[in-house]
Amino acid sequence: MVKKSIRVLSALSAVALSLAITNEAAAQPAPQPAPQPGPQPAPQPAPEPAKKPEPAPGSAALSVPENPPSPPAAGAANPAVPPPPLPKTFADEAALALRDSATGEPVAGWHNMFFFRDPDGNFRLSPSGDMQLDFHAFVGPGVSSESTARGGSGLSPRFFVKRLRVGVHGEFLKRWSFLATFDLTQSITNPTGTDETSAAPAGVDPTSATARYRPVEGIDAGVGLRDVWVNYSLCPCLNFQVGQFRPPFSQENRTSDTSTPLMERSISTRSFTVPGQRETGLMLWGDFGDDIFTYELAVVGGDGQNRATVDIAPDFVGRLLVAPLKSIKLIKDARIGVSARHGERDSEAVGYDVVPFSTQQGFVLWNSTYKDSRGNVTHIIPSGAQNIIGGELYFPIGPVDIAGEAYYAAYHTREGIDGFQMTNTERLGTLNGVGLTSWVTWWAFGDQRIGAAVGRQKPPKLNLKKKADLKRGLEVSALFSAILAGYDGNSRGGEDDENTPGSAGNPATDIDIYQFSGALSYWHTRSVRLSFNYSLFMTPGSGSTENLAAVPGNLYGEKDPNAHLLHELGTRVQLAY
Repeated sequence: MVKKSIRVLSALSAVALSLAITNEAAAQPAPQPAPQPGPQPAPQPAPEPAKKPEPAPGSAALSVPENPPSPPAAGAANPAVPPPPLPKTFADEAALALRDSATGEPVAGWHNMFFFRDPDGNFRLSPSGDMQLDFHAFVGPGVSSESTARGGSGLSPRFFVKRLRVGVHGEFLKRWSFLATFDLTQSITNPTGTDETSAAPAGVDPTSATARYRPVEGIDAGVGLRDVWVNYSLCPCLNFQVGQFRPPFSQENRTSDTSTPLMERSISTRSFTVPGQRETGLMLWGDFGDDIFTYELAVVGGDGQNRATVDIAPDFVGRLLVAPLKSIKLIKDARIGVSARHGERDSEAVGYDVVPFSTQQGFVLWNSTYKDSRGNVTHIIPSGAQNIIGGELYFPIGPVDIAGEAYYAAYHTREGIDGFQMTNTERLGTLNGVGLTSWVTWWAFGDQRIGAAVGRQKPPKLNLKKKADLKRGLEVSALFSAILAGYDGNSRGGEDDENTPGSAGNPATDIDIYQFSGALSYWHTRSVRLSFNYSLFMTPGSGSTENLAAVPGNLYGEKDPNAHLLHELGTRVQLAY
């Protein structure tokens, strides 16, 4: 019995010693490779593996691998594990970081315009806006804060929102582009308290007690269409544009609203040369040879902005430009041009007034209504042929721009009594004369020509390969404009009235207005513009039979026949994108 116990203990000791030797061997570094052995005899069949001893009850099993892992080779390094990518916290951040896989260009952001586009560049959408905050003041004989209801001009200093314009423009499928802008407007209604809503209820004789009036100095807000068009480009030399746009006539008219030399266009352009501002129709335009030759041809309704065509006769408008000095780098953008327009107005369909001649800040120097000898308000209305032709010059050299244009217009008219414009014609007349404008701009310091191009209104294009413009500079401008026109209310026939211009009782027919203006504009990129304007309007001979135009001194208070001047001061903060 004792001998049997000794044999069991000896076997257990041998097993323990064998395990210890195995663990020590695993902890040692790999031995140097042994020399190549000689030929070995054929291997003998491997013996059956010994059966693992079962652990004793209540004891934990030893975690010992049967075959320990091979140690790493000498000099080998463990491969580095890359860190996990940073999580994208917000979905919009991920979208903004998205770029075109082919070019690396962003699909959203700002590059001379805000934009959103697809990675392939087939579709692009851009918001736009224009905010203009103005201060106006007036100086001169007859200017006072007295309201017109009390015999004054009502030209008190004022601060107001001149324009708030919003819109969207874009490109799609490489050839198509579009633009839609809207003006958010506000105006004071019934400023003098005399606008009636009704004279009396139905069946009641009107008296002062039965009249009902609109609220005095009420607020009227609205939304008006501005530029709304679609353009298809077959090539740079042939484009088709349809919608509402500025007609192709006059370089000042075809300059962007935010980039004209003054806060507003000259009196000649706004009142006489292009009185309707925008038109609805179709325009073909294109450029040849790096803009050496440009044409713009349009068929439009002819009745002005936001007015649906009221008669069947369209207007035909055209403008041709030539830049003959492209080979001379200093003056390569110099050009000359010609514009022409012809239209007809049907006397049975057109009843709106001829556009009055007004200053930069809105004072009317010549009105298209007057009172006849019986006290009736008489309207001057377009009727018959409407023709105008003229030329333009643009000469930029170094930091100076020189521009000028002159046009001769011959407009046929008729006169109608208030309330009977569509049914009765009192007489037929003519409004004709010359409108001219010229200006010089000097970029005194900083960058040059920061705003939109003079005289060109092309569809906006996104060019990510060109560096974004972040220019700043001071623009100094001087402008001269004039209307040298005449109106004869009975030159083509009809019953005369002693108050009709050109009649025996009122022989005055001349309308002579001169504008002298200066302006300073600081540009902080093309998006921000701070402007100060001064304008002097002169009406020689006003207040007499020599000139139908009139300044406040001829109209209000103690009327002065020797008053011929009106001064205007204006400032503007403009934000446009």
